[in-house]
Amino acid sequence: MTDYLPKDATSEQACAWLQAKTGQTWILPRLLECGLTPHFWLDYKPGYPAIFSDRFEGYQTRMMFQGDLCRLESDGNTALVTMFAAHDGSPVKIEPGLRVPLSELRFKRDEIKATAEIVNSTAPAKDTPAPVAASEAPAQRAKRRSWLDVTGVYITEILRAGQYANGKALFNALESKAGTGSPFDKGVGANRGSLFVRELSQTLTMKTVQNNWEKLLKTAAKN
Repeated sequence: MTDYLPKDATSEQACAWLQAKTGQTWILPRLLECGLTPHFWLDYKPGYPAIFSDRFEGYQTRMMFQGDLCRLESDGNTALVTMFAAHDGSPVKIEPGLRVPLSELRFKRDEIKATAEIVNSTAPAKDTPAPVAASEAPAQRAKRRSWLDVTGVYITEILRAGQYANGKALFNALESKAGTGSPFDKGVGANRGSLFVRELSQTLTMKTVQNNWEKLLKTAAKN
């Protein structure tokens, strides 16, 4: 049943549920890209009170290191965990790390449902496009909007309202203002550190802003 979602879902259950609710394809790397946090059960080992305290049965912990999550996107059948949460939520770093089968990873139901809401709220309208003759196709492709088409006016307002020394400073300002009232969201998961152009469902990197710094300045200087 696609309506049923366990409190702690496997990656297969999470992907199947999200696909049914959003009509899009889901795989493990996309779960991570959307910021979903993998959890796993940690069996009790005596002699580690800082990790287990009095949880003699063990407890469910979560992966905490971005490097572990990046490896998880391309690894085979197991996850290498070098940092996880102790019983009180504090980070624990271990070497060389734990090997956790992917089948034992779990994702929280509330996070999965919140992801579905975000995806459905930002998905473009599914209007049926009018038929286009083959000879018109290149012209249609040329009219596709770029990130600058969508966000240029907003970025110009930000530039005129503040003083920024370079593209990096501008990017940092855009990132700090991302969210409601902005065409951007902060990138999550593998795209952390980038901006997400909501209307286009595309990421915008600091490097791209830096490469277009002079162009943005000239646009903002126009009356």
